[in-house]
Amino acid sequence: MRSLNIYSEIMTLGYRIFFLNVIFIMSMCSSWAQSCAGVDCKVQVQFKGTYVQDTCDISINNGTSSETVTLPTLSSATLQQDGAEGGSGVFNVTLKNCPAGKTIMLQFVSGMSASDTQTGNLVNTAGSNYSSNVQVRIRKSDNTQIKIDDSNTMQDYVIDTAGNDVTHAFVSSYYAKGNHAVTAGDVKAIAGIELYYK
Repeated sequence: MRSLNIYSEIMTLGYRIFFLNVIFIMSMCSSWAQSCAGVDCKVQVQFKGTYVQDTCDISINNGTSSETVTLPTLSSATLQQDGAEGGSGVFNVTLKNCPAGKTIMLQFVSGMSASDTQTGNLVNTAGSNYSSNVQVRIRKSDNTQIKIDDSNTMQDYVIDTAGNDVTHAFVSSYYAKGNHAVTAGDVKAIAGIELYYK
C-alpha cells in the first residue's frame, strides 16, 4: 500500500510554543491497484510534543497523541485536472490544560519539505517511487483552506476563563497541481505546527 508521510518539525517562533512532531500516513491507489481494492486507505496521525514553558496538552480524535485517521480509497483517475481534490479525511485536534482566558493560534508551517506559495499546499517528495503532480491540502472544518506558512489562515483556539478543552476539526486531502495527470505512487511531505499565544 502506497503511503504519504508528513513529519513535522516545529520552529521556535512567537511566544510560548509547543514543539510538536506530526506524522500523517496516507495512501493513494491507482485505479488498478489491488492493495487498496475494496478497503479504505489510512492516514496515521502521530503527535509527540516537547514543552517550552507552560502550554497545552494535545489530544487527537479524543485519544492519545498517536491516532489513525481513515481516508477512502482513491483512484488516480480522480485527480486528472488542475485543482482537483480527493481522498479527504477528518481529524480533530483538542487542546487541553491550556492557560485560562487565552487565545491560542495554530499554524501549519513548512519543515523539511517545501510548500507551494501559489496553492498554499504541502509539496510532495520528488523521485521515481513518488506520485507526481500531487500535493496535500489542509482545511478547517468550515472548508476554509489553511495555507502553509500563512499566519492569516491560522486556527484560533479560544480558551474560556475556566480553562476548558477546545477541539477543532481539520480536513486533509490530495490536490492535483498542474495540467498533467496525477500518477500513482508514494506521497511524502514534511510540515510543522506552531502554537502562538495571544
